[in-house]
Amino acid sequence: MTTWPPAQVIESRRVQLAPVAVSDAAEMVPVLADPALYEFIGGRPPTLEQLERRYAAQSVGHSEDRSQWWLNWIVRLSESREAVGYVQATVEDDRSMLEASIAWVIAPQFQRRGLGSEATSAMVDWLRNAGSLGSPPRFIPITTRRSRWPVTKASDLPGRSTTTAKCDGWMVK
Repeated sequence: MTTWPPAQVIESRRVQLAPVAVSDAAEMVPVLADPALYEFIGGRPPTLEQLERRYAAQSVGHSEDRSQWWLNWIVRLSESREAVGYVQATVEDDRSMLEASIAWVIAPQFQRRGLGSEATSAMVDWLRNAGSLGSPPRFIPITTRRSRWPVTKASDLPGRSTTTAKCDGWMVK
């Protein structure tokens, strides 16, 4: 069974990724309140109680059988530390490769600034390094569910989506 390190604070030029904690729930309710965020992914804005339950489960960092690692970060602006969204990865080891399903949500008022791409790129870099993969992932052209835009590198990822890319020894979904 592969062990995986817990999520750590990740710094990039404009954003900080802070591991999710139950104490983040109250701050995140208004960040996730815009119904437009759910137009493509479904659902409704979460309540405080729902976010507290979700963050309690996510902050454990893994499934009960440890077959999945749950890595979740609050995306914050580097200067003000204001929460603007989240990024997350669920990593599985199928014994031939690590597979990471990744997703991100950035509040509408912070979209179209490249913050989601920067946060996702920082997370993917951390995943690559934390997993000791050795060589950088090579992203192949893919399609996102939200936009149907081809993605060839992490910086091309649109502001909010779930996506899949094959990497050396990895699958990043």
